Amino acid sequence: MKHLSILNWIVFGAGEVILVLCFFLFGSSLPTAILWLDLIVSALAFGIIYLRAATPMIDIKDPAKREVGTLGLSIATTVCYAVAAVVAMVVMHRYELEFKYQLLVQIILMFILVLVAMATIRVSEKVVTVYNEETRMVNGLERLRRQMRQLERVAGTGQSVPVQIRGRISDIGSSLRYVTPCNNPEATDIESLAASRIDFAINAMADYELNADRIDAVLSEIESLIKERKNITSL
Repeated sequence: MKHLSILNWIVFGAGEVILVLCFFLFGSSLPTAILWLDLIVSALAFGIIYLRAATPMIDIKDPAKREVGTLGLSIATTVCYAVAAVVAMVVMHRYELEFKYQLLVQIILMFILVLVAMATIRVSEKVVTVYNEETRMVNGLERLRRQMRQLERVAGTGQSVPVQIRGRISDIGSSLRYVTPCNNPEATDIESLAASRIDFAINAMADYELNADRIDAVLSEIESLIKERKNITSL
């Protein structure tokens, strides 16, 4: 709804007004109860068709793209309900069914519409949940990779850092390229621990000669954590 312009709302309102005028001008022979029922059903059918057509199919500002997973269901439901409601209305007029039967049929169709709408909302929520989970997993690895690049830069600018240590750090950074996102909580714990050890190594590099032994031990720990992380798979 928030994507509709003022012009869209004006056209929508004009369409509903024209629909009401048509019913009161040409449907005066209908019983009052049936007239109002048909008017409500027609206005609803027009409304959902118009709003579906006027609303952008996909919100480009939504990073989760939740509409993608429900677009087909939304369009099919909208069209099927509108067609079914109007066809049912015409057929029931053709066979002159009593008002109570016409009301029952339209209530059933509306109930089905509501059920499908609820299912669509659930699907959208699931899409967002999956997106958030994937984002969390990717962000964890990206954090490690950024930290390793920073560690490589710090080690590269330190004149007292041996070539072997620089190569070792580079190898650790390269090994992270082959680590894939994982939804296993154990993987998250290992990534957090590895991140903290990398931070320690970055800070310790400020005085390599003083912290050489500690840096060597931390790099060994990081290597072990990365190796362990590679062996963890998603649940």
